[in-house]
Amino acid sequence: QQITQTEPQFYLSTKWGRAELALPGLRGAENTVLALTVFSKLGFDPGRHLEALTKVRWPARMERISINTGKKIFLSGENSPQDTEKKVYLSGDHNPQGIQSLIELLKYYPRSHLHLLVGIGVDKNLSGILDPLFRLPDTSIYLTETPFRGRKLSQYNEYLKQTKGAWANPHQAFKEIVLRLNAGEMFVVTGSLYLVGEIKKLCLNQNR
Repeated sequence: QQITQTEPQFYLSTKWGRAELALPGLRGAENTVLALTVFSKLGFDPGRHLEALTKVRWPARMERISINTGKKIFLSGENSPQDTEKKVYLSGDHNPQGIQSLIELLKYYPRSHLHLLVGIGVDKNLSGILDPLFRLPDTSIYLTETPFRGRKLSQYNEYLKQTKGAWANPHQAFKEIVLRLNAGEMFVVTGSLYLVGEIKKLCLNQNR
């Protein structure tokens, strides 16, 4: 990987050549190697198609959106003014394994402080998801409810006392946290694919 002031860039060395990856981190590299291996077994030459890896997209896996707090919420790449752009990511990690992968990935993203909005399904491993996140340094954690099979705020129990804020409405939670972001800080929405989908829908609707 190569870390810049804005975004990390990831590269993969394979027997077919070196490739730049659009999928971030170790999990992105592992998934890519698996796909290339299957491609090769099917009789194709992966070396002829490595450039295509820069165009691979996995929605809700450290997917960046751009925020303009002065006017609208824009999706990345759609003329969001650079001077008001906020570093906001959607990552639908919803089990302990996914959270560990997210934590491993976060070390590649430069920031002065991390804000995490977390919503967890009622049938998910609460401590397995939240305990590792609360151990992160220089991090503010906020809780909300997910739009489908979500855990109510009251069901977060003692974790409510450790948060920097909690809102039942995920739209309100998202907007409140965006307004708190300072230059150089990073905001990640995680804990549930349903939550991430709801926030992405909010951004799309406000961009129309």
